[in-house]
This record gives sequence, C-alpha cells and structure tokens, in this order.
Amino acid sequence: MFKSFEDRINVLGVCVDEPLIADGYNPIAFYPAYDGRSAIEAMRQSRFDLLLVSSRLPDMAALALVQQARMMRVRPNWAIVGGPLNDQQRSMARAHGAATFFDTPPGTRELANLVASLREQAIQTILEGQFVQTRGLAIAA
Repeated sequence: MFKSFEDRINVLGVCVDEPLIADGYNPIAFYPAYDGRSAIEAMRQSRFDLLLVSSRLPDMAALALVQQARMMRVRPNWAIVGGPLNDQQRSMARAHGAATFFDTPPGTRELANLVASLREQAIQTILEGQFVQTRGLAIAA
C-alpha cells in the first residue's frame, strides 16, 4: 500500500494518457514518452516499475520497444494499453513478458494493484529459487 513519496510507483507511459486518479488515491509518478525512441532514452536515464505501452506507437511496434529495452539489459514489467489485439499478438506479447492487457487506459488503483502483484511474484520467485538452492545443498551435504 502507498505510504509515502518514497513508495511512489514510477510508470513510463508510452503514447498513453496519464492514469485517472481514483478517489484521490495516486501512488503513481507518471512519466510520458511520445514514441518508442523517447521511451528508450527515458529507460537509459531512469528506472521504472512499469512500462505502460500503447498497442500503436508512431515509430515502432510495442514488442520492438521491449526487445530494445532487453538489449540494453533493462527488463521492465510492462503492459499493453489499447487494442484490439488478436490471439497471436497477445501470445507474442506474453512470450516477451507482458504482464497484462488493458483495453482502456487504467486508473491509478489498477496500476498500483498490478505493480504490487508483480512485486509479490518477483519476491516469490526469488524465495522459491533460494529454497531450491538450499534444498539442493542439503541433499549434496
């Protein structure tokens, strides 16, 4: 839950409107990018908790943007806004790590809940990896 300025969620919105604030609840620090190139530049300069990408960018495909981020060794949590996307496009996006798809721009609560869920999944993955590693060492000992 959002408690202070330090707990703000940094969201890079690529060709996406700023999220609607629900009931005064705004843990989101929103940074707009107007095309894929400006998003790449922003990722070089700052760390973001979530990359919110329009399904239609003026200069590149959303998947191309995520692939370029990965080549920079940036592995952002990301979601696609807009559509419609067909099954093949959704499958490709999921294969490249898309967390979810929004048909319409999400509000601040939706984004905060998504990032909280992604953080919990990351912690669980780390803990499970440590457990497996610990179990492996115990068996070898």
